[in-house]
Amino acid sequence: PANRDLGLDKSRLFKPGDVHALADKIREFIEKPLTDMERKRQFGIIAENHNWECMAGRTLEVYRQIKKEN
Repeated sequence: PANRDLGLDKSRLFKPGDVHALADKIREFIEKPLTDMERKRQFGIIAENHNWECMAGRTLEVYRQIKKEN
């Protein structure tokens, strides 16, 4: 799932669609914020995988797949 693409430790994840689990994780983040190492790692993953060039390439690939199927 997309929420696993951010490089967080598994203990920081929650089941998509489970609002109670999300609320619990928000409380956990408030009580125990990311460490400097976790934050730097997460920023690096986001910068590498979610930049304009990468997103544009993914979008183009979706368009190519749609065109190929039609």
